[in-house]
Amino acid sequence: MTTGSIARLFVDGKAPAAIVATTGGERIDLAQFHRDVAANAAALQRIGCRRGLLACTDAYWTAVGLLSLFHAGATALMPQNVLPDSLMRIRESWDHIVSDQVMAPDLPLVQLRHHAEQAAALPALTPESCCLDLFTSGTTGAAKCVAKTLALLENEAQAIESLFGPELPVSNWVHATVSPAHMYGLTFRLVWPLLTGRPFHGQSHDFWETVLAEDLQGAILVTSPAHLTRLSGLPVQNERNRPALILSAGSPLPASAARETTDILSVPPTEIFGSTETGAIAYRHWRDANPERDADPAWHPLPGITIRQQADGRMQVHSPFIAGDEIFDSADLITLGADGSFRNRGRVDDVVKIEGKRISLPEIEAALLGLDLVKEAAVVIMPGDRPRLVAAIVLSESGRTQLQEIGDFRCGRLLRHHLGGRLDPACQPKHWRFVDVLPGAPLGKRRAAEVLALFNEENVTITLERPQYPELRGQRPIENGIEIDLFIPPDLLQLDGHFPDLPIVPGVALVDWAAQYTAQYLHLGDGVARSLQVKFRRITQPNKEVTLTLKHLAGQNRMNFTYRHRDDVLTSGNFTLSP
Repeated sequence: MTTGSIARLFVDGKAPAAIVATTGGERIDLAQFHRDVAANAAALQRIGCRRGLLACTDAYWTAVGLLSLFHAGATALMPQNVLPDSLMRIRESWDHIVSDQVMAPDLPLVQLRHHAEQAAALPALTPESCCLDLFTSGTTGAAKCVAKTLALLENEAQAIESLFGPELPVSNWVHATVSPAHMYGLTFRLVWPLLTGRPFHGQSHDFWETVLAEDLQGAILVTSPAHLTRLSGLPVQNERNRPALILSAGSPLPASAARETTDILSVPPTEIFGSTETGAIAYRHWRDANPERDADPAWHPLPGITIRQQADGRMQVHSPFIAGDEIFDSADLITLGADGSFRNRGRVDDVVKIEGKRISLPEIEAALLGLDLVKEAAVVIMPGDRPRLVAAIVLSESGRTQLQEIGDFRCGRLLRHHLGGRLDPACQPKHWRFVDVLPGAPLGKRRAAEVLALFNEENVTITLERPQYPELRGQRPIENGIEIDLFIPPDLLQLDGHFPDLPIVPGVALVDWAAQYTAQYLHLGDGVARSLQVKFRRITQPNKEVTLTLKHLAGQNRMNFTYRHRDDVLTSGNFTLSP
């Protein structure tokens, strides 16, 4: 399809009633978007803002803030995150915070708001003059500034559209689990939709329960390994609610997660490879690979990008999305194919020297992921007089069974034994930690310090005797059913991965409990929920007492269930009982 231009969004005569996005449960059309940008740009001009720090959590307000700053003639800045410490570390770089939320009272803040009055005319922008500074983690740990222009962002979005657009109608909605403040989120959930006229949801989905409650038919889902590795246990979704495209970026997606995504969401994921400096570089379709056999499909450059392999194995990127000379020397190590595709072999800083041998940490992780006992793996080097390789492991079901039977020490020896035919002894980890969830950053990237922290003496390797069901506090018969009072303990096994900063009970656990208690207390069904209909109204959290109401729908062979906390309905639904 033919793309438009964000720079000319308000002057090209597009339909004012066209839906741009949602925010706060409200659909926003182009006319309202125009009013919001015009009024907020005027407010920024009045206070003389020259460098505005965008600190929005909602993608719609990020779009409003970005274009308002550009129309005000100011530079937009995007921090690594909106935590106060992060903002203050780059305090000398900005003069005002531009946000959709209330910040600390002593900070110079422009709070973005809706405006109802008639919009002032907005001229076309000059894309090369609209500047955006993105802050990302540097090699020293200090924030690193990467300069972009609207022209570069539009170039990247046009290349993405030429690659994916022919198969995606312009009416497709864009949903996301990633922040619009990251380069990947900014490009794929904000710039690309604005350029092509696709509507996008402003709010990020933190949990699969809210993602799956949306109408996903034909949608584009912008997500990451941090979410796609947490699909296990969710029910297979209805084919009629299948997304058109599932994107993942931030770190490589394990083959097991690609397989689960395909099985549960009925769509093989597509991965994006890139960086803040380069933007998107390459992609790979898991539909073109067999995740049972190929744990590392080849990457293919985006249109307009050329990849070269330097003498030391590092990747050199030639791209029209890079400022300056359009060349970037990457720290990524690759093997380049004759057709221009490549396979990633880790980064220069992922190659360490142990006992005089150069060892690739990603290569060791790949060998571990090739074992039936291992689901996820993170290998790091423990510094000291004699550096050692250590591994944090999430075991598969068969691996957990082995751990229960032989213990963690012998399980580590068993893994070393299986690695014997794949890796030199010097490349095999010496110490192990078996955990339920690997530590990770928002996009699934792991930090070595967080993995090393697992090897402190006080850390527990794994807990397998944790409860899988709530504590029973009481029960009462009702007409055609029962009410059960349940307390949800904080160490519930199902809380793993849902989520470290805001633990919630996953929806699949709530459905499973309803089916299990139906069989146990009402002697109906076999403990399996079939033909499920469910609505998640509020999240269910630990350390709370909830009441589960089970009511048999006589003559329909279905069971109604409702979870309540006091007067609030948390989850409700029904399912078919076994014949």
